[in-house]
Amino acid sequence: MLLRFSSAILAILLAVTAAADSWTWKDSVQIWRFTDGLRVESITDKISRYKAKQYMRIVKGSNVLATINGVGFDILAASPKANLFVGLSNSGLPGTAAVVFDADGRLLLYVGHGDARFDYCEESITIDRVWHGSETKDIQFEDEGWVGGISLLDCHGNRVNLLKIVAEAYVRGQSEYEESKARQESSKK
Repeated sequence: MLLRFSSAILAILLAVTAAADSWTWKDSVQIWRFTDGLRVESITDKISRYKAKQYMRIVKGSNVLATINGVGFDILAASPKANLFVGLSNSGLPGTAAVVFDADGRLLLYVGHGDARFDYCEESITIDRVWHGSETKDIQFEDEGWVGGISLLDCHGNRVNLLKIVAEAYVRGQSEYEESKARQESSKK
């Protein structure tokens, strides 16, 4: 009886965990419009149920200034003069944590969840990578053209400098990688 009950509980827990981290791709386009005909598009082109091409496009008028593959974000903020942009994502798909680019389409910073290990408040196997708690209004620009002056809210509600939190995430990622490698080496002995 206890074994059947334990098995049922385990099955329920596994089903809940799997459901929380499952997804099906859908075609989507998010468009943000700014002054002088500038727009930023975050695009998902569904290839199959579990495969999609995600990219962002920066367009001015009818001219595509840049297309950057493998980038997706949920939050986009522009500096007051709309010459510097920050995109943030709490999703492990496609893996973008933060991206910074300028109005000419130049990519100034790309940070993925793979190598950088943020201080996540929530993390699932694939999808959830909650590291920031910002809405567009929470992203601040100390200086119009300076990436080092960008701040946001982390998932704990603290105001943090973007470059500082990114640096800490890369250090944490490197440390976790080295620890994992040491464990693998010691298990071979």
